Amino acid sequence: MKLMYGLALSGLIAMNAQAGWSLNEGADLTFLSTKIFTDERTVTEQSRFSMVSGAVSDAGKLELIIDLSSVSTGIGIRDQRLRDWVFEDQRYQTAAISAQIDIARVNALQAGQSLRLQQSLNLSVRGHSLPLNADILLQRMSDGEIQVVTLSPLVLDTASMTMSHGVEQLVEVMGLAVIVTQVPVMFSGTFSQNPA
Repeated sequence: MKLMYGLALSGLIAMNAQAGWSLNEGADLTFLSTKIFTDERTVTEQSRFSMVSGAVSDAGKLELIIDLSSVSTGIGIRDQRLRDWVFEDQRYQTAAISAQIDIARVNALQAGQSLRLQQSLNLSVRGHSLPLNADILLQRMSDGEIQVVTLSPLVLDTASMTMSHGVEQLVEVMGLAVIVTQVPVMFSGTFSQNPA
């Protein structure tokens, strides 16, 4: 099950050999899900992916790899249902986010300086490619580190990611009226500059 993530990680390691920056451990990729009960009560919950790796090449090519099996809601049975029904992680082990970054502007940042970007992204998930646009802030923490955060959530739709059937299974097993198909996603992580 970890084979595809391992292969993707191997690709990032090879990229890192020529990379300007690599993503540190502990990156935070979270998403919100909203359940509506039959009595019209609404509950919104935050979940996260615990295994996210990434790199930015000297040419500004960004690649993030998300291990879909690392989803964490804080409830084991819910994690399993998301893996089995929504993400189908036995078949689709990873999702990927790619972009072309203006690396010259990033490298020009001095310690304490920040840069706000409207960044085009591409999400590859379950065999589909989805264009996205993110409002992100980069802040130079030191000579060798840059923190990256989304200033506003990326809103994904489960239908566009062909996850509707799995979501419907969750609605049925939990006795809900509906699960909102729009899912806000947030990212925060620190990239370290690789030695020349």
